[in-house]
Amino acid sequence: MAFLAGCKQEVCYCSDDDPTPAIDFVIEEEPVKEFKVGETYFKMIGIPSGSFFMGAQKTDPKGRNYSTKADKDAGPVHNVYLTGYYIGETEVTQGLWTDVLGMYKMGWINYSLFGKSYPAFLISYTDVVVDFLPMLNERLHDDGQLPENMEFVLPTEAQWEYAARGGAMSKGTEYPGSNSLNEVAYYDSDYYNSSNMYISRVKMRKANELGLYDMAGNVAEWCSDYYSNDYYKNSPATNPTGPKTSSYSTPLYVNRGGGYDSYADNLTFFSRRGLTADQVTNSYSRYNGGFRLCLVLNEDAKDD
Repeated sequence: MAFLAGCKQEVCYCSDDDPTPAIDFVIEEEPVKEFKVGETYFKMIGIPSGSFFMGAQKTDPKGRNYSTKADKDAGPVHNVYLTGYYIGETEVTQGLWTDVLGMYKMGWINYSLFGKSYPAFLISYTDVVVDFLPMLNERLHDDGQLPENMEFVLPTEAQWEYAARGGAMSKGTEYPGSNSLNEVAYYDSDYYNSSNMYISRVKMRKANELGLYDMAGNVAEWCSDYYSNDYYKNSPATNPTGPKTSSYSTPLYVNRGGGYDSYADNLTFFSRRGLTADQVTNSYSRYNGGFRLCLVLNEDAKDD
């Protein structure tokens, strides 16, 4: 997946006429893939091809994806079709980060809780796409765990939201896997007392319908897309990947899921924010720089 440099020109979008990937995983043949780097095992959960209604609205209580928590950039609600992919069972942990790159982030030591089973945080978008993903792909290709026609990437926000909603197994809950936020999200319900709240080990709350943990709370997660508050008005119906360019002088990237100190309204399926690539690395923001892996068939495979 290519990551384009931001520009000041007017934002442009993909169109429905753009080529659609003809390749796809047959998820049913291997619903879960497991990998190992160093001493760390991690699982990728298969999401079969399917369609869903993305986004939310708060103007029509009888309409699709109605929620009083929907803000303006969560709409309009629109139908999206995605070809199959795999997504991380958990957020990328500090154990996987250090086993891939051979070092931990210095900022972690400032927290009283850190360790291999805690999510990586204070990670910039650039840290992910320039440092971590190329090294992870290289190591797993070299040792034969990952076929050459597969690669790890950040999920698009459509892939992220479909997975958070539970894919084809969705039960239509308000949050990923439950109508009770405390069941599925590690977060501080008293936002203004969040100085006493820190990240949690992964998998300490209930999983959603697909067996994915912490799709809400713990650490907020980067997606691959440039952010635009009106992208949904022009989004293609198949495999949307976000705007082709950024309309902001300093590019913004989509951030999803909310963190341990987020407001409850930011922990929904559809809440989306745009952050600069390094916005989370210098402060204890509720957009705190975690991420989740996505596994796809790579561009070269389309030519086969």
